[in-house]
Amino acid sequence: VGMSVAREHELGTFEQLLVSPQQPIEIVAGKSLPGLIVGLGQCAIITLIVVFGFGIPLLGSALVMFAALTVFLLSIIGVALFVSSIATNQQQAMMGTMVVIMPAMMLSGFSSPVQNMPDWLQPLALANPLTHILVILRGLFLRDMPVLLVAQRIWPMAATAVFTIVVAAWMFRRKVQ
Repeated sequence: VGMSVAREHELGTFEQLLVSPQQPIEIVAGKSLPGLIVGLGQCAIITLIVVFGFGIPLLGSALVMFAALTVFLLSIIGVALFVSSIATNQQQAMMGTMVVIMPAMMLSGFSSPVQNMPDWLQPLALANPLTHILVILRGLFLRDMPVLLVAQRIWPMAATAVFTIVVAAWMFRRKVQ
């Protein structure tokens, strides 16, 4: 998503979108929807492989899992749109994405638990959407995590999604003026 916006900036076609009658939030929604659909499709395929290929049962609700994955994907798309709203070309967008992805992976709790991180680093890890989706997926696959506990992990991802998408739309609007 971020690379497509950066490419359109380079080609000059994004400016044509911005001066069209659509509002910036509509443009952001149009850029986000294909990524969301592809991401959910990939999640469905991976879930089928995990359940039927590896024989790991999904103990929790599939509906709850896909609701959480939707919010997660929206937060990641929001971050990508935010990075692309700052970048002026594809190279900057790619470097900005790497600057965001590498710390996000390190702070996600995937390789080392968040509780074992230094106290000053834990709030950064808890602001990371990847941290929350990993807890949700582990909880739903391994121990039938209750919906209320899932909801406690969804709202930080939703806050990230709303914040980054609104800021990206604002930055796109600002570029027009």
